Amino acid sequence: MVRPKSDKPGWIERCAELFGTLPDAEVAKVAGVSVGYVKKVRLEKGIHFEAEPPRPWTSDEDALLGKYTDKQVAGVLGREVGGVTQRRRALCIAAGGFTYGHWSDWELALLGTASDREIARGLGRSLASVQCKRARMRIPLEDGVVHRWSEEEIELLGTKADEEVARLLTMSPGSVFAMRKRLKIASHVPEHRHWTEKQVALLGTASDEQVAKRLRRTRSAVFTKRNKLGIENPTVPGREWSEAEIRLLGTAADKEIAQKLGRTMHAVRNQRHLRGMSSRFDAADRPWTATEVELLGRLPDAELAVKFGRTLKAIQAKREELRIPNKFSLIRWWTPEERELLRTNSNYEIARLTGRSTKAIAWQREQLRIPAPRVS
Repeated sequence: MVRPKSDKPGWIERCAELFGTLPDAEVAKVAGVSVGYVKKVRLEKGIHFEAEPPRPWTSDEDALLGKYTDKQVAGVLGREVGGVTQRRRALCIAAGGFTYGHWSDWELALLGTASDREIARGLGRSLASVQCKRARMRIPLEDGVVHRWSEEEIELLGTKADEEVARLLTMSPGSVFAMRKRLKIASHVPEHRHWTEKQVALLGTASDEQVAKRLRRTRSAVFTKRNKLGIENPTVPGREWSEAEIRLLGTAADKEIAQKLGRTMHAVRNQRHLRGMSSRFDAADRPWTATEVELLGRLPDAELAVKFGRTLKAIQAKREELRIPNKFSLIRWWTPEERELLRTNSNYEIARLTGRSTKAIAWQREQLRIPAPRVS
């Protein structure tokens, strides 16, 4: 028996006559409960909606099938799209609404006389359709259509960005890229602009956006250079660091110092790094003790991360740096005895002896370039 909700007592008895006669959504509005709750109560009472008999198809409705898309016919007739599709297929009527532009003789005569893109634009067809039609009919492009690269044009490749070269030669960047790759010419790498003393002197005198516009550099370049030199941003009001605050750096975790000083953790970490101060509370700066190194590989990495207060990636990186194997890994490393079996036994025999899958054995055989032995 379904217990009524405490906030709507007695609604099941009040709405008993409505179950099955009205949609669940309307009963839910009357009762003030969710639609799912109404459906649950109705089904537990064994009340089901009677399926409405399908509406018969008339000859006028059948006449619309195939003339338009199933979705359009369904909208006109007020039927489901699936029902329209099912009826059309039952009558063996092809789907309508899809216009296929048949190629005329004069259109076929144009193929290859100009670039596919120009032909597609002139005929009002897609580029893919023109390319496919020309490829199927094996019509090559005329010599005048294919661009012949001159020595002067080839010398431009790699000296500027592909987009800029394409703009100079009035062709697509893809064509420039393809030609440069075919000739194995490296892409253009812009020269690094060194910072002069006058440019460095401008840092911090205005906002990064204003300095970047004046120096014709990106904002990120100005921001990175300013931070690297420890120059504060004049547009951001900052608090000067007192000697007492500086003495606190590194004595506790950056988060605790930040809460104590009323600063952000990012500001505390940056100030500590600018002054070259390490913190034993920071996993990145904390040196590894002999006890920690000795436990690497003896316990799972995740367990050591919790035990040492370090990240899982830090544990994995240190263990791999010292070339300490992880015996808790789910990966089964191949032993010299198992590798020797690859030279004498088939994959199925090795799978039976080692308990490995034939796919894993085939992959290992391919990596070691050991061919399967011939069966006599």
